[in-house]
Amino acid sequence: SGPCGASIATDTVIINTPAIATFNYSSVSYCSGDPDQSPVFVGGGTAGIFTITGSGLAIDSITGIISVSTGSAGTYTITNTINSGGSCPVITDTTVVVINALQDASFTYPAHVFCTSNSNPVPTSITTIGGTFTASPAGITIDAALGSIDLTTTTPGTYYITYTTLGPCPGAMIDTVTIVNPPTANAGADVALGCGTATATLDGSGSSSGTSYTYLWTTVSGNITSGGTTTTPVVSMAGTYVITVNDTLGLCSSTDTVIVTQTAAPVASFTADPITGAPPLTVNLSNTSTGATI
Repeated sequence: SGPCGASIATDTVIINTPAIATFNYSSVSYCSGDPDQSPVFVGGGTAGIFTITGSGLAIDSITGIISVSTGSAGTYTITNTINSGGSCPVITDTTVVVINALQDASFTYPAHVFCTSNSNPVPTSITTIGGTFTASPAGITIDAALGSIDLTTTTPGTYYITYTTLGPCPGAMIDTVTIVNPPTANAGADVALGCGTATATLDGSGSSSGTSYTYLWTTVSGNITSGGTTTTPVVSMAGTYVITVNDTLGLCSSTDTVIVTQTAAPVASFTADPITGAPPLTVNLSNTSTGATI
């Protein structure tokens, strides 16, 4: 009241609701190579600016998506920071994410090529035991736990062997094996050296042929004159002769045997009875020759 009337003053006050930065991810632990992960906001949380400790895991600073698919194994702390402005404090929340390396699925066989006549191969080393072996294509018999290959029931061919570890972050490795048939060894028919024949040529031409094979003849009590590394050696004595056919990889071999006999020279002899007497004398002759007749 009064001669000047009432005086009224107004002002505006803004009350800001504090921001909420609370977040996490669907899990605290992932495996290398898992899909990328987006943050999950809880309790009314919203996105601010995302940062991460460590250089092995990439993060989108705006969306908070972490690149698990390409991340390195390690433990990472992720922070969501919201600057509300004004007099409101900066709000932060942190969460920890662990990226686990895949298990080492390394394994080895003693070779990459096996012959169906070899002993069944088994892996010579398995870095992480307890996994499972599989193989493709069809035609191979493999023990899922041990990785042993049954060569007696496996069809010759090339196969891809996969070993997958049990986990929790399973790794996998693929190796290639090839199964082949053994070469054919054929020493030919038995040979007889005639009494006037000094040498004979053996015939191993029925064996596997080509640049993939080598040949070696050996003998017991015989004599190889020439051609001991060919399919047609020349021999000069009776005896047992063995051809060994090897593939050029040295994994597969086969053998076959041929017998060479020697026809003995005839021995001419006879007996006479009586051997003395007065003529006329009748003498009885008896053939005692070997290999001959009178």
